[in-house]
Amino acid sequence: MTVFGKHLTSKREDKNLTQRKVAKAVGVSQPAYQAWESGKTMPTIKNLCLLQEVLGLNGQHCLSLMVEDVTPKQEERACIECDTLYVGDIYCPSCEQPSGETLE
Repeated sequence: MTVFGKHLTSKREDKNLTQRKVAKAVGVSQPAYQAWESGKTMPTIKNLCLLQEVLGLNGQHCLSLMVEDVTPKQEERACIECDTLYVGDIYCPSCEQPSGETLE
């Protein structure tokens, strides 16, 4: 489940609504709505606006959660050549060698 999906589920449950009721109010099928909560798909801006009305969502907050869900996570790495710790690409920013190993 995505960050946005968890938020959507929480808001729906706070209002004691079923997925079917929210889906009907927004004008989509229950499986389409369920896909938003599970993170398989994201609502359109039009549907997000309708969700704001039905669930009392903060649209700006929801958009930031959606961006967080689609932004790639940067992994912390350690260069085996120069022993530098960094975040991101496999290429070390210090020695420029492709020797960054992901830290666990």
